[in-house]
Amino acid sequence: MAAALLTTAAISMIHPGSALAVGETVTAPPGSQLFANTADQDPGDFVIDGFGSTTVVTVGVSLVDPPPDTTFRFPTTIGLTPSFGYVFTSTLQSISFTGTQADANAALASLLMSTGTMNGPSTLSVTAALTQPNTYFNPLNGHFYKYVPSSSITFASAAASAATLTLHGSTGYIVTITDAQENDFIKNNVNAANIWIGASDSTTEGNWTWVNGPEAGLNFWVGTGSGASPTGTSWFSNWAPFEPNDNGGSEDAAVTNWRGTLGLWNDIGQNSLNFVSGYLAEFSGLNLDVPSATWTATNDYVPRNVTVLAGDSQVAVTWDEPYVTTVSGYTVTASPGGRTCTVSGSASIGNTCTVTGLTNSTTYTFTVSASHTSGSSDSVSPPATPSGQAGTIDSPLPTTGASDGGGTFALWALTAGLGVIVIARRRQRI
Repeated sequence: MAAALLTTAAISMIHPGSALAVGETVTAPPGSQLFANTADQDPGDFVIDGFGSTTVVTVGVSLVDPPPDTTFRFPTTIGLTPSFGYVFTSTLQSISFTGTQADANAALASLLMSTGTMNGPSTLSVTAALTQPNTYFNPLNGHFYKYVPSSSITFASAAASAATLTLHGSTGYIVTITDAQENDFIKNNVNAANIWIGASDSTTEGNWTWVNGPEAGLNFWVGTGSGASPTGTSWFSNWAPFEPNDNGGSEDAAVTNWRGTLGLWNDIGQNSLNFVSGYLAEFSGLNLDVPSATWTATNDYVPRNVTVLAGDSQVAVTWDEPYVTTVSGYTVTASPGGRTCTVSGSASIGNTCTVTGLTNSTTYTFTVSASHTSGSSDSVSPPATPSGQAGTIDSPLPTTGASDGGGTFALWALTAGLGVIVIARRRQRI
């Protein structure tokens, strides 16, 4: 979503919700308000319940597709252990950790959010599950993963074994890694080398497909290390350099964390028992039954649909009011120069203010600042250049409140040999 320049623009909670397992819950905080470009704001408390205060739970906390400058942190982390690959820092967008229910709730009660100048919705998701060995929850895609150690398992046996596992009501499958976030999550959580993943080219040499799960049969790679996704596609893969290479003509299955380099894939033989350490099972879909809750905030406090109309030493600026707040007035400021005009009150659409005393042939932008009970919030206009020709249009007409009435035409004639070309240009009065 496009950036907006903000001062103390507010972000308001629009939808709390929770998905509840029997006896175990995560509840979102009640309605609250955050301000853009402001550090360490308290959104309210997520609360985990039903596990028992001393029961160890695995908690995933994540911002889902947030503006890049929105983060959270935990001032209190006593008794918590971040999952492998994670650390508690002051600028988190996602983390998984383990601890007792009581310690997890203390951390969640301390959670603070920081916002920047980027406009857009921010959804905070919290999920809790009973901690199990070698089991990981990805808060961004809602999937669970279980690493099954086994130093003497073939690819076919690994795929078959994964399909017999169940977790939180969902049946497993050998993992399919379909985007960079999922690959990074596995890299950050599973600290083991040479783990079977569900990729194979045993059916057609060089045509790598996922063998199980929702993506079963999907051909995501064609060729060796110099290959690519099938023509017209851009499926994710993360092969190690020069891989896959079908070394010896019999490497038809794939592993991740190749030789301890976390996140990189390689092709090996399906029966390469001396290399593998086990496999990774994935659990997803509507059958997953784990308690979670989401809290969504959005920044809708900025003036909308800002347009400009250039004239002789002046520019008329038009805009619509913000979606979520009552505005007491606006100030429009030109850059460069700082010339201003003001408007008292607010119409839902078609607010207009003309900045005068501008220099012709100089290009300006205009900051429209809305004043409201939460502070102020700004939007910046497209550029406009006063021309010395009163009422000429230098940028698109306002989306609302524009009229073609009263326009005049100016005509120019260009001669070329014996021909005459007449060009008509409409002028719009302001």
